Amino acid sequence: LCWSPEGLQLFASSRASPSKVLTHAFARACLHSSPMQTKLDQATLLKAPAACLLGDDRVLCVYGSDVVGNAEKPVLQHLMLPQSYVAANWPMRDLAMSQCGADIA
Repeated sequence: LCWSPEGLQLFASSRASPSKVLTHAFARACLHSSPMQTKLDQATLLKAPAACLLGDDRVLCVYGSDVVGNAEKPVLQHLMLPQSYVAANWPMRDLAMSQCGADIA
């Protein structure tokens, strides 16, 4: 049992087959990743993520409602980062979002 260097993956070996390694991926919250500075109306809940999480190879965006505006069913969207970018810039450390939530960098 051990963590990856950045703590976003946990590696564990199987008791039944010690040569088999299981990988569990995690994501971390990014400070200041929530653009929700304005009032929350239905249009805002549909367009801008309420929060973003940064994983090893992806950004996870949490929207406050589903596509029909049901706030009881938040949506999690996986934005996969290009493998060439991840290879050149690993580990991902920062995430920035425009105030309206439309642009993520």
